[in-house]
Amino acid sequence: MPPPNKLRPIHPAVDNTSELRCLLSTVVASQANITALAEKLAALEESHDALKTEHEALKADVAALKAAGNARVAESQRFFVTLDEVAIVLSHRLFRASREDDNGAELWNLCLRLQPARLRAVLEALAKAELVQPTPDQRVMLGLFM
Repeated sequence: MPPPNKLRPIHPAVDNTSELRCLLSTVVASQANITALAEKLAALEESHDALKTEHEALKADVAALKAAGNARVAESQRFFVTLDEVAIVLSHRLFRASREDDNGAELWNLCLRLQPARLRAVLEALAKAELVQPTPDQRVMLGLFM
């Protein structure tokens, strides 16, 4: 018995045509598979290159967005500082305008609209200028913020 996958020697009495045809069809099928796999590999390489290009573009977009975000944060921080300064000036004017009215109720309401850190700065500035004379209830509230 010949070993598997090996052709038997051609003998005048034996016809190897069917074995040769079977092997030839296997070789043709293998070549077709190799060609299909090569085409798939080429398509994957193109796709990979396109994804790399897109990835680089997205990295550039992210960097641009970060820079724009940082610029906006810086701008908003500058705006809040300016807003604090305006709030202090406005608070002084409101207090002066309503000095006789309910111990500066308008000023107090304006201050309560500010963020706690900003409120503390405004109230400290007003207290130093002796423009705020809080009621007992307002002193309790001040204790929460200061």
